[in-house]
Amino acid sequence: MFARYTHARMKGSAIVQGLKDWASKLHPQLPLSQRESHRLLTALTGSFRAHLDEVHPHKAAEDAKHKVEDAGVAKTSRHAMHSSAVLADKHLSSVLTNLTNPGAKVKKADQNFANAQMELQKNPAKDPISLLEEYHEKDAATVPIARLCLQVFKKSLEGLSQAAQQKEITEVEAGKRVLLWLWRSRQHQLVEFVDDRTFIELLVSALMKESQEHYIWAWMEIDQVLADEQNHYKGVQQMYHRYRWKGRLLRAMVLNNLDSPYRERKSADAAVRTYLKACDMKASAPKNSHMEYLPLGQAATAIYRALTNYTHEYSSTNPELYDNLIDVVKLSQDKQVVYTDLQTAALWLHHPTKPSARPALRFWQRCFNENEPSLAWQRFTGGVKRVKPNPNPQELAWYMIMATTVARLREEGRWDEARWLEARVRETYPTAAQKYLDKDLEKYRLHGKILPDDVIKHEPVADRVSYPTFAWSPT
Repeated sequence: MFARYTHARMKGSAIVQGLKDWASKLHPQLPLSQRESHRLLTALTGSFRAHLDEVHPHKAAEDAKHKVEDAGVAKTSRHAMHSSAVLADKHLSSVLTNLTNPGAKVKKADQNFANAQMELQKNPAKDPISLLEEYHEKDAATVPIARLCLQVFKKSLEGLSQAAQQKEITEVEAGKRVLLWLWRSRQHQLVEFVDDRTFIELLVSALMKESQEHYIWAWMEIDQVLADEQNHYKGVQQMYHRYRWKGRLLRAMVLNNLDSPYRERKSADAAVRTYLKACDMKASAPKNSHMEYLPLGQAATAIYRALTNYTHEYSSTNPELYDNLIDVVKLSQDKQVVYTDLQTAALWLHHPTKPSARPALRFWQRCFNENEPSLAWQRFTGGVKRVKPNPNPQELAWYMIMATTVARLREEGRWDEARWLEARVRETYPTAAQKYLDKDLEKYRLHGKILPDDVIKHEPVADRVSYPTFAWSPT
């Protein structure tokens, strides 16, 4: 059997070598036409498959052959031969792919990543961050490899007690070492860094678990634009785009402060404090400085979604901090003031101690006001009032806020306003309302202290305010 296998392997190699020799004789200055290329490829395919079928018969052909063989004669394992045929077919597919696309080559970075992955699998006890440092010494380390090493380290903590996890985190210092590599290699200036949000979240989370958060804040204060200076954004949007890496670091910090153990404590305090600190940094920045373009939008959206979509998981959030967050939204200089008002109204609906439907009711009343003078509101409400048989995700978000407002109005005993808004919901979202509204009104029914009418005061806001938050930020 060994002799047969060796003969088959040598014969197959001879075929491949023959093809290579023949291909090398083609004149490089006379490229084939598309039709000629197709004919050549067809001929190569047919010839190659014929030889392979002879050496590595397919299972169906071999089964037919074995039916006429003497049952008492010893035969080579059909499973082994079939496996060889499958491998040969895979090899053929690879060869033909290269023939049809001669320029296709495995990138060196991809090969290095595959090698790193294999090394970590072969030696699971190895410190994954030391592998990144080894690759850095031979100028082969990349952001994907760094991400892989952080993922492997995070995976290694699973199953350990809280104390054992913290001991390992403190000893390895994975976040600090990866951050040092990132700065030393200058890969923090590359687009590959800022576009790899998983890597950013892993790195920030590791640093914060190591109590190294101060490195992130100091990093965010650096005036560093990315290498991709050419983009289609103009003016202020271009500046926010250049510094988007700061916004993504901030978002990762907020997400980390919304996760365990804060989720178990039912508190978003740490996330809100982080966001308010960033607001202060931006507000106190010198005019026209890079910190004036600190993107806050992604971090703000993360907090907003947590507090409005997962209210029960953050019900113990400090009411004063919650009020400060609402004030920041109200004092925003963002030009999209309508969205700011909507976010403020939604946050009031889910306040941990004093929820209220009044801001949301005023918002929807203004949306459905036929005589609204503001052009900004007219543009926004045009989309809100349009009948939506099949609402998209953005429109479903509006539907949910409207349904929550109706539920809160009912809870406050404001039945006339509740009936008015419920009618608007049914007109605007007929399909969703027919199927889900009654269930949603119960689902979003909020239980909390009802406020007297004079609790929420609306004071005039100055033309210029100190918190230019929720500023434009690319996703």
